[in-house]
Amino acid sequence: MKLNRLARPALRGTAVIAAAVAAVALAGPAWAYQEFAINMDTCNADNQSGDACVYTTVANNNDGLTVQFVSSPDMCSDIIAHISTDSGSGMKELGADRVSPGHGGKQYGIPKPANGGKYSTISVHANGVEGGCNTGGLLMWSGTLIAENTGYALPPKP
Repeated sequence: MKLNRLARPALRGTAVIAAAVAAVALAGPAWAYQEFAINMDTCNADNQSGDACVYTTVANNNDGLTVQFVSSPDMCSDIIAHISTDSGSGMKELGADRVSPGHGGKQYGIPKPANGGKYSTISVHANGVEGGCNTGGLLMWSGTLIAENTGYALPPKP
């Protein structure tokens, strides 16, 4: 079968469009995996509470989320990371984990918002742990909050 000069470009264009549609259909949604870099350097130096440096963000949540905090490998002491979310009636703590530099805590589930919303407010609050460079007061903390849509698996962190 021989194609005329006008049919060939049309077929090439159709093939390009079909490939683009397939790529979009096979790719996960852009919000399936979200990372939030945290660098809190305004903490109280005179205690371990960390009340002055709570990180809060808003994450896309269409189908429920799995969240995890991973401490920065640049940290020089352990912290206790408290993860909380807005449950519709104020912030509620999901859990707290002692994490060493470069290590992650447990993974926690956040259900899809009951009111039909598509976003969840998430906070991470750190308490200092004496040891390493922490000699009695939490000066700063950093790490990454990972939020992944339910149905996608978070990679395990050591």
